[in-house]
Amino acid sequence: MIVWGVLYVLSFLLVMVMNDWLMVWLGLEINMLSFILVIYDVEEYLSLESCYKYFFIQSMSSGLLLISIFMGLGVSLVLSMKVGISVFYFWYPGVVKGLKWSSNIFLMIFQKMIPMFLMTGDKMKILLMISLTSMMVGWLGSFNQTDLKFLMAYSSINQLGWVVLMMVTQGEKWVVYLGFYSMIMMVLLKWMGDSNLLMVSDMMMKSKSMVFYMVLGMMGFPPFVGFMMKILVLKELMILSILLGSIALLFSLGMMYVYIRLFFMIMISMGDSMIYMKFKSNYNFLIMELVMIMGFLFFAFF
Repeated sequence: MIVWGVLYVLSFLLVMVMNDWLMVWLGLEINMLSFILVIYDVEEYLSLESCYKYFFIQSMSSGLLLISIFMGLGVSLVLSMKVGISVFYFWYPGVVKGLKWSSNIFLMIFQKMIPMFLMTGDKMKILLMISLTSMMVGWLGSFNQTDLKFLMAYSSINQLGWVVLMMVTQGEKWVVYLGFYSMIMMVLLKWMGDSNLLMVSDMMMKSKSMVFYMVLGMMGFPPFVGFMMKILVLKELMILSILLGSIALLFSLGMMYVYIRLFFMIMISMGDSMIYMKFKSNYNFLIMELVMIMGFLFFAFF
């Protein structure tokens, strides 16, 4: 396990420091194999199935990436297949469902960093298409979701759509936002794993405060980091194209509706028991709140 963990870290360094695309491709292959061996759990059938799915998709996309490199084509569409966003989302929710929460920390956070880094600087039209379709998929997929892993998967797809859009409109600031978002997701997924949560309704029974701040944070309410990020992106996108800005705003309002509806459904299902529940601060809650507010202040003043 330690050996595969070291290889996993080295794969990130290899991709980041190399300028040759073949070496980058090699780094991606090492990253894929070491990731599978780190999360592999022979005692969990669903985990094995998810590993097989992940290996198949990554192998296919690696072959397409190699063809794109030799033919001098753009790589963003192939990389979006590796990440599981845009029109290539089909494999991602199923893999998230089969993995444990601890393994999903790697899949939903670290496995996105290399492909997102490699997308930087690609053609604007392609990145805009990837971002807007990812927002749409995340929005539509989140409707009526009661399974927590599926909800987090589609929410992640939607958020990555905003990250890609930020590449187009805000330059290198997308790296900072992805960093803040990753820290929030890490705390949230760790809490879900520690609490052994499976369904959306389970969250309210464990920590009302975590659910409240998660909903506000994901919706992009002030004073959280998502609010300032969306304001900055929409401002620049409206200058670029009012139509595209309006579409992005529509998807943002759609996700806001999903989270508000979800929150009210939980409250209604719990009935009178909601009255007797109190907000309780805990370590995970305080860290998530601090990171969200720090992100808001960064984008507000820098």
